[in-house]
Amino acid sequence: MRKEGILSQLLALRNYKKQNVEKYLLPAERHAAELMEQAMLLQQQLEGASAQAEDPLKAASVYENIVNARRRGKDGGDRGHKAADEAYSTASKSGLTGRAKKLKQRNAEILEDANNLNSSGECCHLVRTRANVS
Repeated sequence: MRKEGILSQLLALRNYKKQNVEKYLLPAERHAAELMEQAMLLQQQLEGASAQAEDPLKAASVYENIVNARRRGKDGGDRGHKAADEAYSTASKSGLTGRAKKLKQRNAEILEDANNLNSSGECCHLVRTRANVS
């Protein structure tokens, strides 16, 4: 009887395991397979989304480069303007601007004299005279 008792317990345990396998393990395996399939689909969608996001990301990077270049250009222009102001201030303090105005006026007078000489023909006479002297 003892062998029969152990045998019946083993059979009962085997039936219990078979019922649990059918009740729990097989549905869990099916569920795991479904989750794996969903994960693969999500992976494909993520790869597609990454490819679609590549162009907008490049465009954003280009825009950022443009903004940075504009900022650097503005900074350079500001520095140039400041340097020009400082140079003008220095020139004004040392009297260079007044001298430059006088030189500009003198240059205009010389140009006017040269134009007058050229239109009167005296210029050609002076050139011939110098050529004969040499």
